[in-house]
Amino acid sequence: MNHCGNCGAAWQPGARFCGACGSPATPAPTSEEQPPPPEEWNETRPLTHDLGSEPPAMPGPAPSVDAPTPAAYGAPLPPPPAVPAAAAGVPAAPVVTGPSDPGVTSVAAPAPTAALPQWPRFDITQILTGDWLGAAVTALVTLLTAFAASALLVALMHPDGVSVKGFLTVVTIVTGSAFGGDAAGHVNVGDAEVWSVGAYPLTVTALALTAGGALLCRQLRRYPDWTGAAIHAIRTALVFVAGMVVLTLVFRASIRVPGTFGNVGHASEDTTGFALASGRWASHSAASAALGATWLLVIAIGAIVMRGPTLPSPVLRVRAWLAGPLRSLAIVFLGATLLGVFSVVLLFVKDDTTHNTSTIAIWLAVLPNIGITTLYTGAGAGLHNVIRSGTFDQTTTRHLPYFGDHVSNWLWALPVGTLLVIGGSALYVAYRSTPDRIQADMLRWLVAFVVATPILVHLAAYHAGFESGPRLRQRATVTVGIDSWQAIGLALAWSFAVALVITGVARARTQRPTQVPPPAWANQQQ
Repeated sequence: MNHCGNCGAAWQPGARFCGACGSPATPAPTSEEQPPPPEEWNETRPLTHDLGSEPPAMPGPAPSVDAPTPAAYGAPLPPPPAVPAAAAGVPAAPVVTGPSDPGVTSVAAPAPTAALPQWPRFDITQILTGDWLGAAVTALVTLLTAFAASALLVALMHPDGVSVKGFLTVVTIVTGSAFGGDAAGHVNVGDAEVWSVGAYPLTVTALALTAGGALLCRQLRRYPDWTGAAIHAIRTALVFVAGMVVLTLVFRASIRVPGTFGNVGHASEDTTGFALASGRWASHSAASAALGATWLLVIAIGAIVMRGPTLPSPVLRVRAWLAGPLRSLAIVFLGATLLGVFSVVLLFVKDDTTHNTSTIAIWLAVLPNIGITTLYTGAGAGLHNVIRSGTFDQTTTRHLPYFGDHVSNWLWALPVGTLLVIGGSALYVAYRSTPDRIQADMLRWLVAFVVATPILVHLAAYHAGFESGPRLRQRATVTVGIDSWQAIGLALAWSFAVALVITGVARARTQRPTQVPPPAWANQQQ
């Protein structure tokens, strides 16, 4: 029996082709007549080869085209049948196929797993090794801006006969008040008294936080993730606390008020002013430092949230919801400041006793305070003057009709100014919105304005307290400002009305029917 010269299989005599490999029936040479192997064929043929490469060429002549070609050595195997993922109970995985040797099973590649979002690691020790120089620059710029603005306002009062330390002490008191610290004083009027006076000079506050916040936001852009930015903000707050504490502890002095700072307006029903008493005054160190650092941290949080690329998706979603309403509050603040300018001009024209530099300096320092009070007075809220002591409580409330009759008839126009400020804030949100989101955006603006109302009222208020008598047993407090609950209710009513009008106009514009052109026969008749 003869054997195939290609694969060595035995075949019957008279066959034209090998039944195993399909090669032409060529007898296998004897051992004496064995031909040398081809150059491209190795003596020891590997059993496997790399997946994805061509199989090694087989020795011998190629099979005939007309002959049947069964699965030759090295031919790729058909892919295995796919198993439904639902039946297997596991996610379907891609199958790696390619040419392989007979008897070798193809291996399925493992299914890729989705990477879970991970929060960056917050290492508190990085505070000690970070950019302290940049933090110090930001904190000092904030402090120096507030101190310089306060110095200009105090110098405008033309203090006479006051020492340099006394002047710097008053400037420090105004600087501390800009960040929320009260002015504390020990005075001698009859019995010993301890005073505590608090009021935000919001003009100084706005200038200082704008300068420091702009520099802080610029520094935070250098950090790729929110953890580095947050740590830098904490460093800045720590440096600010240290600087404010040193400033308020150094500048404490006895101030002789009569003849120096006594001419700061006068407290009456129709004008703005206050009275001071001679004594040792200073700014409250802890409150000024802590509240100032809190302001800087709030600005840093806003800057980090507005950057957004490294934050989780829920935070980005909240940012998209609140970005417009929060920016609209800046329009409310600026509009209220303009209302304050309008009110101050009317007071200056009406009352000749306000024609002095001290009163003008105070008005410049508290222009936003007067504007916020004017905004809610125009909305209908009352201005409270509350005096509380151990023996009696007295509350005096005055509304817009009182100021319109006793100060100036022009103050009757305040509701128009209130409407312009609230309406301008709402129009900003509506302009950035779309027809399908106008209702939701206006609702978020309404909530933001109502929530911000008690904060604005608190910033615009003035309070004072004193303790006197033997062992300081007699206590009294004075608070002047808008009633918070009235302001919240009226802010809700005004903002709801404005939001309703703007939403209705927007929906009417989107649902306006398009004009259908006249038919052709109508044009022919014309």
